[in-house]
Amino acid sequence: MAENLFRFESAVTPSQLQSIFEGRANLPVQKTGFVVDLDPVDNAFHRLASKASTKKSDYDVELCQVLHKQLKHLPANLTVDMRLWHWLAAKRLSQFVWTRWHGSVPSDVGVALARGGMSDRFLGSSTLRGRNRNAISRLFFTAEILYDKTDGYRLAASAFANQDRHTSLFEREMGLVRAAAKALIRATTGMGSEDIQKTAKRLNHIGSSLVFEVVDERELIGLLK
Repeated sequence: MAENLFRFESAVTPSQLQSIFEGRANLPVQKTGFVVDLDPVDNAFHRLASKASTKKSDYDVELCQVLHKQLKHLPANLTVDMRLWHWLAAKRLSQFVWTRWHGSVPSDVGVALARGGMSDRFLGSSTLRGRNRNAISRLFFTAEILYDKTDGYRLAASAFANQDRHTSLFEREMGLVRAAAKALIRATTGMGSEDIQKTAKRLNHIGSSLVFEVVDERELIGLLK
């Protein structure tokens, strides 16, 4: 079912986050002017959450595809606005965030948010690292960068299947360049964490002498071998 998409009027601060979950703060929101259907995201989440065998990476692999399909029509000036991702993470899709990153919705929100890095999963920031910390924006932008008509979401799924690969790529500027991002995913298929990190550092070094935007994916893969 289509629903209005909102964003907070102001970016949420860590000190406000606990108040939101405890019902002590009702921060003003504004309509973005867009409608989306988030039912497929809800359905995928609940199906995964009902299975005892679901791993944390399973949520990322599947939900990045479903979420991107529902949000890919949004303009860039909206998707770079962290107020949108704050609202999606802290309000509309908060149950997913808690389940994926904490294991369940906690009885004591304050204690749970004090756990290292947990508040970042609801907030993040407009920096590259911060965008990759927000639990919802990281799903969207991974799919946005790696999706194409030939491979679909296969490369995005591969990125999330290994968190070292994902972090090594999307917390660096090279993760913003489609050819570089795809080259790293393909070149590190089957590698262990140590080799992935070494390859990512090599690609980052290559970027210091080449302009990624003018080198195609196959050339970059060749340079990484």
